Amino acid sequence: MDDDLPLGKRIAGFRKLRGWTQAGLARRLNRSTSWVTKIERGERRVDSMSVLLELARALSVPVYQLTGHGDQYQKPDISDHGALQLRMVLDRSASLRPSGERPRSGSFLVAEAASLRRVYNVSDRKFSASVPLLADLIVEARAASGHHDKAERRATQTALANLYRLASLDLRRRGDYGRARLAIDRALLTAEEVGHEFLIASMSATLTVQLMMQGDPEDGIALASDTLDMLRRHGGVINDPISYSVLNGALNLYAAQAAVRAGDTAEAETLLNIAAATAAESGVDRERYCLIFGPTNVSIQKIGMYVDSQRPHEAAREAARVNVDQVGSVSRRCYHHLHLARAYGMLGNDDAVLDALTAARSVAPEFVRHDPLAREQVRDLVRRRRSLDERLRRLAKDMTVLD
Repeated sequence: MDDDLPLGKRIAGFRKLRGWTQAGLARRLNRSTSWVTKIERGERRVDSMSVLLELARALSVPVYQLTGHGDQYQKPDISDHGALQLRMVLDRSASLRPSGERPRSGSFLVAEAASLRRVYNVSDRKFSASVPLLADLIVEARAASGHHDKAERRATQTALANLYRLASLDLRRRGDYGRARLAIDRALLTAEEVGHEFLIASMSATLTVQLMMQGDPEDGIALASDTLDMLRRHGGVINDPISYSVLNGALNLYAAQAAVRAGDTAEAETLLNIAAATAAESGVDRERYCLIFGPTNVSIQKIGMYVDSQRPHEAAREAARVNVDQVGSVSRRCYHHLHLARAYGMLGNDDAVLDALTAARSVAPEFVRHDPLAREQVRDLVRRRRSLDERLRRLAKDMTVLD
């Protein structure tokens, strides 16, 4: 199916492929035929990931296929050399060798992985900023991870796990969900080889989000729950209370997001309350083991959860209390504006939608360009407005909604 088709037409196309009437799809969704008709015509917006998941499940297609955003597994962008190299590393990892004479030390690779993570956090063009070095470093760390010295091997495996995680984050935002899942699976496997519970928990938290985004929120909840049990058994709060707090809080927060998308609002509320209490106790936003957690991050994710559960007024009220500059992450700040754009879309405030999308683009243009719901909102604004102002025209061109 043509990736440039509006979401409503894609939904109609998949429905027709299954031989269903609009009434038939409505029955499977437990919604009215009128609701389906308006969605397919573009008269009603899909501003929520929970609704998108609901539609994808009913039609038995992955979310990325329904939105036309990926899966790029079979059609990489040949103009992006760094992304091509990264995909090749994941597809042919066993046959690739580092270009240098010998891999550098584990401590050097750990430092390089940490440096790339900082770039990912602060760069407004995180894809192009971090990817060119990532593929070569993964190959080098793989080669070095077989070192006979135990301490050296542990360091290189730690670096490799974090590099795989960065690869997963990059590929996921590009819509390449197949390789994104492959990369985070390898990250978790490598972390398990290291045997450090906090590193394992960190990778499991990232995989929880991956499962949620690819349409398996129930699996994400189960993984987060199992990981929290592991952390409690480990008792790491004695040795590193700050890291334990960040990991525990992030896992509960991600599980809450997954519960919303699974339609379990009661469980989501319970998990969110635990995360919020943990954040309030810490009082500040911190990053540990490549996870950011604290009061501001909880508020940003809470806004997204309100949007996913069709509560735009509460989302807008929560947003008014958030100072996103307190979070040291470009993606978190961008998410805040994207959540707001969807909330305002539900409220029918087109000017506020455009303001929020413009703000998101000013924070991280590549991030917005790859967001399927943002793309759909821009397409919807273009379709409904008689004339385009300069901001909307710029957004539409950047997201290839206009030629």
